[in-house]
Amino acid sequence: MKFRMFLLAIFVVSLSLSYFAEIKPIRDFTQAFLLGQVEEKKVIIMFASPYCGWCRKFERDNFKNAEVEKLVKNNYIFAEIYADPNKKVKLGDKVLNYAQLFSYFRVRGTPTIWFFEPTGRGITYIPGYVPPATFSKILRYISEEAYKKVKWDEYKEDKNYFGEPKLVKLGEREYEFILDNDPYVILLENEASLTSLDRFGRYVVRSESLAKKMIEDGFYNVFLFPEEQRSQSTETKTTTPSTYIEGW
Repeated sequence: MKFRMFLLAIFVVSLSLSYFAEIKPIRDFTQAFLLGQVEEKKVIIMFASPYCGWCRKFERDNFKNAEVEKLVKNNYIFAEIYADPNKKVKLGDKVLNYAQLFSYFRVRGTPTIWFFEPTGRGITYIPGYVPPATFSKILRYISEEAYKKVKWDEYKEDKNYFGEPKLVKLGEREYEFILDNDPYVILLENEASLTSLDRFGRYVVRSESLAKKMIEDGFYNVFLFPEEQRSQSTETKTTTPSTYIEGW
């Protein structure tokens, strides 16, 4: 009996850990924008430093906050980058290393958090640390695109808003790309386990009927790669980041 209770305790702990909130940042600038374009999500770039105490505090306070995590998973691609002179990115006709990116985006201290449209157009940035309550409000303000209508100090936050359910159709290369590069994406083979899944997760499915059912059931992020496309060569809609960040 004690052994059974021990196994049950392990199961409960492992289950709770599997649903524990945690933001999983991408470490690649280019990859973040490609994922943002494929998944039709805004992009957050957090300019940080491995020696920055306020960066670590931001991570401790925000990365494991359940409300922040839901808002990020449903609406954004989140990347955290350091000023690494050995990593490079092409912006328009320029090739910059990550250290130069900090100057390019006017980063004078860390953390600095930039928000972008999926196309790469900059929205705004936040210099310095922000607590979860403020950060979640900012995430809602930008994901709702309220910044296009009202000023920040006039914004009325809806605590029940976590985004809108979205079904995105993928081509073959897009399908392979997000499975390989998005740490949140899970390939779902059937609907047998739907009741036990996190509605705020990101799921790739091959059945159109399953995709529609998931949207109807309130799943927020469903990516459809139709079964009939598996043997076909399809064009991807992604471009290089230099195309859609050009003009900064």
